[in-house]
Amino acid sequence: MSFKIGKQLFQHPVADGGGTRRQPEPITDRIKQRNAPDTGYTLRISTPGCNLKCVYCRTQKKFDVESISNEELLDVIRASIENGVYSLRWTGGEPTILPGFIDLVGQARQEGIKHQMLSTNGTLLYPMEEGLKEAGIERVNISLDTLDRNKYAQITGADLLEEVIRAIKKATTVFDLTKINSVLQKASFEEIPAMIEFVASLRAPKQIVLRYIELVKGGFQGDREYVDDQHRSNQQAIELVRSIFGPVEDVSVEGDNPMCYYKRIVQNGVTMGFVPNFSTDYSCGGKKCKKLRISPTGFMSNCSIYQQFGHDLKGTTYEEKVATIKHIVEEKMARGEEDFKKLRHYQTDYQFWRFGAPSTQRMDDDKGPK
Repeated sequence: MSFKIGKQLFQHPVADGGGTRRQPEPITDRIKQRNAPDTGYTLRISTPGCNLKCVYCRTQKKFDVESISNEELLDVIRASIENGVYSLRWTGGEPTILPGFIDLVGQARQEGIKHQMLSTNGTLLYPMEEGLKEAGIERVNISLDTLDRNKYAQITGADLLEEVIRAIKKATTVFDLTKINSVLQKASFEEIPAMIEFVASLRAPKQIVLRYIELVKGGFQGDREYVDDQHRSNQQAIELVRSIFGPVEDVSVEGDNPMCYYKRIVQNGVTMGFVPNFSTDYSCGGKKCKKLRISPTGFMSNCSIYQQFGHDLKGTTYEEKVATIKHIVEEKMARGEEDFKKLRHYQTDYQFWRFGAPSTQRMDDDKGPK
């Protein structure tokens, strides 16, 4: 089954029960309202490039891709608003290296975006924080896998730990919610107690969460060997926390990842989040998932994992963008739970969505550690 939207033809891996997929309305039937009902969806914008070379991202290779311009990206945002999408998450790559990023955030708000979040490595964040908050960023996720300077340099390829620590401390006074994102692997697992003590010591005036994300394959050569060696599960992490800090209790934290769950350490009040991948067989969040995604090169999808759901918006007219995004939104709304059950978040297209380049290795049936 296939259909053509925008400029690209894709085969869909999920059946629709044998019926015919409804085509988008003709471009002449344009959506011209800025008061479209809020879908609750968040558009995740992957910006091009990164200033780090983290071992689990494998960004050592520089991809020669033509990114969507800021001007055309704003058209995508406007077209998304016309289809009831009022939330953005800026991710990457690394958004803070994008020229004019603060202005872009401010322009998105002026167009009608109601909520904006930022995922960042934090290395350039410190001097930008007040400006980003004023422009419209409400919450930030900052990556930090270790408190050891040498280990940080080994993981990221850069000696910038102090800059990240400084940015985290300031973020807890500026933004409504700060999440420290740590990829759960051998090195970070050993530092969980130290990270908890660090978060507790901040005495943050605003909400802060220490969140661990299970290591996942990204379609790179040598992933199986790396993940087999480095993988640690969320359950192992929780058991470690309990053995040192005592009881934990379930809590709720605002976020756009339906698979993430949160625990609060009773002893010191530190809130921790856990994002399962291998532990739940890479399950899809189903109807709870509110994510749309656009790649650095302008491909937009109602699934943040599969290329097959993507549509190339780069170089299309504004009217075509509105019509294509209308289809993307309606297709996500119409997808049933049985369809979602067939989807697995193996991250085989990681390089495509993060950096705009095709994955170097297909690994759809290579689910995780042995």
